[in-house]
Amino acid sequence: MKKILLLITVFGIALISGCGKDEEGLTEEEQLALDLEIIDSHLSANGITAQEHESGIRYVVDREGDGESPTASGNVIVKYKGTFLNGEIFDRNDLGVNFNLGALIEAWALMIPEMKEGGKMTMYVPSKYAYGSRGSGPIPPNTVLIFEMELVSLVRSASEQLEIDLARIDQHLEGNNINAQIHSSGIRYRVLEEGTGLNPTLTDLVTVTYTGQFLEGEIFDEAENVDFRLNSLIDSWKTMLPTMQEGGRIIMYAPSGMCYGNEGNGINIPPNAVLIFQIELIEINK
Repeated sequence: MKKILLLITVFGIALISGCGKDEEGLTEEEQLALDLEIIDSHLSANGITAQEHESGIRYVVDREGDGESPTASGNVIVKYKGTFLNGEIFDRNDLGVNFNLGALIEAWALMIPEMKEGGKMTMYVPSKYAYGSRGSGPIPPNTVLIFEMELVSLVRSASEQLEIDLARIDQHLEGNNINAQIHSSGIRYRVLEEGTGLNPTLTDLVTVTYTGQFLEGEIFDEAENVDFRLNSLIDSWKTMLPTMQEGGRIIMYAPSGMCYGNEGNGINIPPNAVLIFQIELIEINK
């Protein structure tokens, strides 16, 4: 539920951040003090030792990262789980999602720049820095929230990400004693079997058998004798299939920018995923 984390509109902010009292008759300052009492009571009852941010947010560094820290207006890829104090989950993303920090609730905008890539943090957030006196969707007004965060990576330029991806691919190939050819696009590939038929064009319908997997070996997709219009596929396929002939088989190691990029596919492929495809070109249908 990505939209739940988007920053409240300017109109909403004006209503929440004013000095007037909310529906329960508390000023913003009084509500903040109450929320912090609730958070500190929860931490004490559960034997949790937390640090205090200058905003009042309490947080625990679960794992120090070893990469770069984002800027306040940068894009990041994060995994997260949002819960109420009673442990009920109201939102989560375990795959990884691309957010712009300037478009998120204030708690995230304040705390994620304190993290480094690869780091994990649990934050205990007063309602002022979450959804305030208005709430949002399943989140009631004036609700203290807990977020477990993992900063997977920063979102970099296409050229920077390509360099990172190719380094990962080459490390994988070297570590597994695999000799691969290099396409001008940067894709690494091996010809498993030369074909003897025609080469497809981008407008052709192709029949293929394929397996898709991550560098770590996990298979995320596979199919036999399926038809695709070549120009409807991801860039790595549009690049490499025209180099094949009917009956041929290749395995390619594709940078994320030629697959699903820094958004992933939202289902089972995370952002910035380097992918391996083994493809057999069975038939071309003009």
